Amino acid sequence: MEISNELLEFLAPLLGKSAGELSEAVEKDDEGKFKLESAKAVISELQKERLKSVESAARNEGHGRATREVLSAKEKELAEKYKVEGSTIEEIIQAAIENSSEGEELTPEKIRESEIYQQDLKALKSAKEEAESQFQEFKQTVEQRQVDHKLNDKLQSFLHGEGFVLPKDERRKKALFDAYKARLKDGRQFQFKDDQVAVLDKDGNPIKDDLHNVRSFDEVAGEFAGLFFDKQQSKGKQSPGAGGQPPGNPGDDLPEITSSQDYYDNIKKLPADKRGAYLEKFRRFQEQAS
Repeated sequence: MEISNELLEFLAPLLGKSAGELSEAVEKDDEGKFKLESAKAVISELQKERLKSVESAARNEGHGRATREVLSAKEKELAEKYKVEGSTIEEIIQAAIENSSEGEELTPEKIRESEIYQQDLKALKSAKEEAESQFQEFKQTVEQRQVDHKLNDKLQSFLHGEGFVLPKDERRKKALFDAYKARLKDGRQFQFKDDQVAVLDKDGNPIKDDLHNVRSFDEVAGEFAGLFFDKQQSKGKQSPGAGGQPPGNPGDDLPEITSSQDYYDNIKKLPADKRGAYLEKFRRFQEQAS
């Protein structure tokens, strides 16, 4: 804690010193401010010297009366200036020192109750919540990418193992595969654990058939694969699935397509010999939309 330079300048003549002498006698901290404890010690010593001087001057009645009058005036001025009380000059000086020290002793409780601390704490909490939210979003994005990567590998392996034939054209292959994967993911989640894949509904429950048996990944994947890809048959023949090329003009007498959902809803209702044509119609729709 510190004592103000203003108070030292005011006390200097009262203690029989110049402002410079009193300031020189008081120790300063690293910031150049006067130390309170040092000021108390110096002022206390100077008070003792002043009392001795007053006692000595009191032997001369006229001089002693004048000195007391000067001191009384200083006491009154000091008390009024620093709004303190005291019955003696010593008490008044001590009260003025305590009252003028810059700042009060800080405690953990006072710091926590301060407005600045509360504002900083609020800002810190807000920044923490935002950082946690961003981290969770980033974590979910990374986890979803990992799931998508594993799902891609799993679907590619399944299609190959089941004899489904993907188009050789890379653009068409990607478009069909992405549409197939999107259809599988519609309302479903895929949970990977070791080499096993669990198919869950949007609430995280295992998907079951009408007999309440848990459906396997292969069952769900196979349910929709024929809607998008041809399947290799024995002797090099292909089934008339979605990838076939039926005769005639693709798209004739077929349901209209205004969105991808139309395709998903209608193709499973069509007979196998018309699915290839409907797929071609869907491809043309995608090309026009892009």
